[in-house]
Amino acid sequence: MIIVAAAAALAYGLVTYLPVAADPTPRPTPAATPITSARPSPTPSPAPTAAPSTGPEVSPEPGTTDAPEATTEPGTTTEPGTSTGPLPSREPRETAAARPPTTGVIDESIPVFRNGKRLGSVKMTAFATGEVADVELPAGARFMVMEITYATAFGMPYDASDWFAVGSDGTRYPSLGDAAPDPALGRGRLEADASITGNVAFIRERRVAITELVLTDGNGTDLVVIERPAAP
Repeated sequence: MIIVAAAAALAYGLVTYLPVAADPTPRPTPAATPITSARPSPTPSPAPTAAPSTGPEVSPEPGTTDAPEATTEPGTTTEPGTSTGPLPSREPRETAAARPPTTGVIDESIPVFRNGKRLGSVKMTAFATGEVADVELPAGARFMVMEITYATAFGMPYDASDWFAVGSDGTRYPSLGDAAPDPALGRGRLEADASITGNVAFIRERRVAITELVLTDGNGTDLVVIERPAAP
């Protein structure tokens, strides 16, 4: 009886501790539930695109740079803020042609223009001969005295030294300036709506005929030419 009880106990223990064989039928595994975030995921930045290869990299020589050398054309500037292009061409402005002198004859009122503006008028009366005090007359020469009247509506200067006598050969004889028989013209300035009359004297050779009397501006420009074609 004891043997039978022991065998029964051993059989019960084997049944209790013997591992259960696995079920050969596979069971589906439940899908994992994804975890969501309250904030949207950031948009990924695009990956930088590599520049196409142009061949093996060449190192610049010492003292040189990869940038192209700048050239500057004549007439350009390279200061900051200025253009390095060629400067625009500037055509020279045309200057107004000098006004030719006005012309007339003895005993005629002749207008006087200077720098394009009319200053007034001059009128000359001839004196064939005359005497000039304190002036020595060279041998073979003679004095010639002319009476001149200036008139102006705007104001103008006058100066006996601005007058020249011109010989038939083109030689110019300057006036004696302030030296002339009374009333000498001298020099000065007329106010508006004024006039003055005075004498201007010249020395010329006897055998030289004076064909013109010329008023200049004092700087070599002729303003008035008075013709004297019938001069003795």
